[in-house]
Amino acid sequence: MTSAVPVFAWNRPVAQPVHAAAPVPEYLPDPQLVHDDTPEAEYLPAAQFMHVPPPEEKYLPGSQETQADAPLAEYLPPEQSVHVDTPMAEYFPTEQSVQAEAPVAEYLPAVQSVHVDTPMAEYLPPEQSVHAEAPVAEYLPVVQSVQAEAPMVEYLPASQSVQAEAPVAEYLPVEHWSLHATARPVEDEYVPASQTAQLVEPVLT
Repeated sequence: MTSAVPVFAWNRPVAQPVHAAAPVPEYLPDPQLVHDDTPEAEYLPAAQFMHVPPPEEKYLPGSQETQADAPLAEYLPPEQSVHVDTPMAEYFPTEQSVQAEAPVAEYLPAVQSVHVDTPMAEYLPPEQSVHAEAPVAEYLPVVQSVQAEAPMVEYLPASQSVQAEAPVAEYLPVEHWSLHATARPVEDEYVPASQTAQLVEPVLT
């Protein structure tokens, strides 16, 4: 069983030094320099020039021309022609011909022939022969044999043997021996050495 407090001093870490409230000056960084409220002129950028309120004309773009309310005719597209209300006949398609209610005979298909109620014999298939009600014996299959209700012994399978409720010992598998004994082994070399118990209060060195 492990104790909460170690026994030997080499199992405990070394104590850490404590910082003093006011550290030594050699461990502090150097203070930073302070800028003057009014820096020297060589450290300031040069002043920018200011534009005068009315700039000179060479710095202004040229003014745009103003378009007249009524532009010149050469800048307008030509007008479109206007259709008359009643166009000329040459611009109309030709009228379609009208079919007569009773068309001419040469444009009609020929009349179909009509079958007579009783067709001629040459257009009918020959009649089929009729089977006799009692057919001839050579056209009938042979009668099948009838199986007897109690079949012969030689056609039956042999009966199965019945297994005894308690089988013979030579048909049973051999028992397995237990590899792990429930008691403690005799040989000491298979037993781990006992652990030393740690004291509750550590020894101070």
